[in-house]
Amino acid sequence: AVKSKKAAAAVAAAATKPPIQTYLASAEALVRSGYPTRRYLDDREGWVFTGNSPHNTTVEAEVTREQTDGGSMECKENDPDRALLLGMDCEMVQTASGSALARVSIVGPDGEILYDQLVRPAEPITDYVTQWSGITEEMLTGSNVTSLEAVQARVLQLVSARHILVGHSLENDLEVLRLVHERIIDTSLLFPHSRGWPYRNGLASLSANILKRKLDRA
Repeated sequence: AVKSKKAAAAVAAAATKPPIQTYLASAEALVRSGYPTRRYLDDREGWVFTGNSPHNTTVEAEVTREQTDGGSMECKENDPDRALLLGMDCEMVQTASGSALARVSIVGPDGEILYDQLVRPAEPITDYVTQWSGITEEMLTGSNVTSLEAVQARVLQLVSARHILVGHSLENDLEVLRLVHERIIDTSLLFPHSRGWPYRNGLASLSANILKRKLDRA
């Protein structure tokens, strides 16, 4: 009886939560925030689009199955978009041309690490900005470092057009990845600055004020 009450309470709690898609950034907000758009594919070299991911057909089938499966308690109480959540964060270094990708990390909806890869920029690095990126010269000289092109290919295997990328000011991450993706949950947009646009809350500030936790950059 206790177990059935807990299960019923879990279902009721899940039913009161707004759908995950409620938190998706609008197309207008993405453009205003400087997110890469599909036109980048036409006039910029080296860009890729998750709409061309080989993973799209598989993910579409999995989502359809979850949405039509009425026999699973988990399917009933969970938003089908939950399985599509992917947290992303990139670390950058500086080159003569500006910021360049040095590390990309992707986690699944339960926090499991799906991808964590160091990247060697094509141009010489002028500043490792270690105090912010955590990247050192030694880290990018090992055998486990790869190229941007290899990372793009792997990301397209992991991220389909249906997936929802979650992060903070992800336009910067997508810019150095040279990746176009359109389903975004951006915490800098979810929690607007008190002074209004174009001001944005920093991640450390949001962590302290919303989660009551100090952001550990170590």
